[in-house]
Amino acid sequence: MARGATVRERQEAAFEDKPIPGFVRVNLLPETQLDRVAARRAKLVAITLILMAMFVILGWRLYLQLQIQAAEDELLAAQAAGAAPAAELAQYGEIPLLLDAAEQGQEALTLAMGSEVRWSFLLNQLSFATPGGVELVGVGGAISTDGTVETSPGEALTPQPTVGEMTFTGSAASFAGVADWLDSLGDLNEYTYPLLTDTAKESGGNSSGGVTWDSRAGLGPNALSGRYGQALPPEPAPAEGGGQ
Repeated sequence: MARGATVRERQEAAFEDKPIPGFVRVNLLPETQLDRVAARRAKLVAITLILMAMFVILGWRLYLQLQIQAAEDELLAAQAAGAAPAAELAQYGEIPLLLDAAEQGQEALTLAMGSEVRWSFLLNQLSFATPGGVELVGVGGAISTDGTVETSPGEALTPQPTVGEMTFTGSAASFAGVADWLDSLGDLNEYTYPLLTDTAKESGGNSSGGVTWDSRAGLGPNALSGRYGQALPPEPAPAEGGGQ
C-alpha cells in the first residue's frame, strides 16, 4: 500500500488482508471523523509523554534537593563538632602565656635572689663554732656583685668558688685561741680559706695576756640559701686585644 494512503484505506486493507471469518466489517464513519480520532489519540499520547517527562524531571529535582540538604546538614554537623574542641581550646589559650610569664618571673627571681645568704643562719652557726676563750666583737659580710667567682688568697693556693666575703674582729686569751678560731672556721663548709689579717697584744693592765685579732674568709656556694635557685654566672670578660 502506498505510504500516503488515508487511515480508512489502511484499515480496509488490514481487514482485507486478515478477514474475520463470519463477520463483515462495515465502517460507517466518515474519513474526516477518523482523522480527528487519530489526531486526538496522537495528542493524548504526546500529552501523556510530556506529563511523564515532567514527573521524571520533578522527581529528579526533588532527589537532588534532598541530597543537597543532606550534604548541608552534614556540613553543619561537622562544623558544630569542630567548633566544640575549638571553644574548649580557646579556654586554655592563655595557659602558655601564663606559663611563659611564670618562667620569666622565676628567671627574674633567680637572678635577683639567687645569691641570697641567710645571715641569721650564719651568725647562729658562728655562735656555736666559736671556741672557748674567743670572743667575736664584730662580724661583717658582703655578697660579690659578679656572682660566683674563683678566688684564692695567694698564687700557691688553688682558687675556690666564692660568692662573697666575711670579716671578723675579736679577742682571745692567747694566740693559741686565735689559731683555734681559724681552725674552727675552716671546718665549716660555708667558708673558704679563713685567714688572719691582723693581730695585736692587748695592753692596759690585762694580766691574762689577751690578744685582739682581725680575720677574713671567703663565702662558698654552700652559704647560699638555695631558696630561689642559683644566680646565673657572669659572662666572661672579653680577652684583651680583641682576641688577636
